[in-house]
Amino acid sequence: MCGVAPCAEIITARRARVAARAGAKGRGSRAVDVGLVVGALRLAALAQLLQALEHVAEEVHRVAPVAAPVRRRVLLEELAQQAVVEASRGELLRLICLSLQLLEFEARKDGALVFSAILRHYNGGGPASSRRAYIKENKDLVQILGDGYNDSEVCLTKLSFGSMLRECMRIEELAKEILHSPVLDTLFRHIEDPMFEVSSDAWVTFKELVTKRHKEAVAAYLEGNYDRFFGMYARLLVSENYVVKRQSLKLLAEVLLDPPNKPVMLRFISLTDNLKLMMNLLRSSSRAIQFEAFHVFKVYYYYYY
Repeated sequence: MCGVAPCAEIITARRARVAARAGAKGRGSRAVDVGLVVGALRLAALAQLLQALEHVAEEVHRVAPVAAPVRRRVLLEELAQQAVVEASRGELLRLICLSLQLLEFEARKDGALVFSAILRHYNGGGPASSRRAYIKENKDLVQILGDGYNDSEVCLTKLSFGSMLRECMRIEELAKEILHSPVLDTLFRHIEDPMFEVSSDAWVTFKELVTKRHKEAVAAYLEGNYDRFFGMYARLLVSENYVVKRQSLKLLAEVLLDPPNKPVMLRFISLTDNLKLMMNLLRSSSRAIQFEAFHVFKVYYYYYY
């Protein structure tokens, strides 16, 4: 960085050249003289600015070892809070959900990241009152995501919608909304999608919803909606897709043996049709299917014996 003294010398030299040219050429050089004067004034202002910046840099360097980490964290928290407030006022989450299919690939990824970051703030970082109010007013976001997942013809867009749905599941109110909405039917349908990427993404979303988060809420839903849920689940157990059938059997054993789901387990094993289904799967030509069916069949043994 140049100091004030070198800049002052440059200004003095230019002024001398301006005076010399004015005496030599007279009125014909007025335009040039004005340009030089303007340039000299700009250099003077730049010199003062540089001096001020040098002073600020020295002060920052002096206090940074002590204050920087704390101040940076506080500043980032304040900026995050302001960004979330502005995003809420502008309904940014809703705008992302509605326009995701119109964006280019990189923009879709950025949109999904912004959506997740704002939801995580409401899930753990924001004030409890504002979090409850915002979630209550925007429960329909999961339905918008479900419609987008269902209507999109682009695989990568479906995957973006899937990741955003999984982020919604972190919040119990939104997870309950997914369970009681047609979004659950959408997941069941896409688990058997012929495109492997879409099928895998739908399965990951479904499994996370049923087993990994808010188990008490899921258990209450399964008990109150047994016929609807297991009516759709039975189709997965007899699917023509080998991977879907095997994964469904493995997940069924996990769900039935989960302690909060004991009432659901008792109802499942009390129905004769379910026992017949497990017996038929034990006769499968695939040893892997037999193995997973045996784990479900053990539930009958543990309960009755």
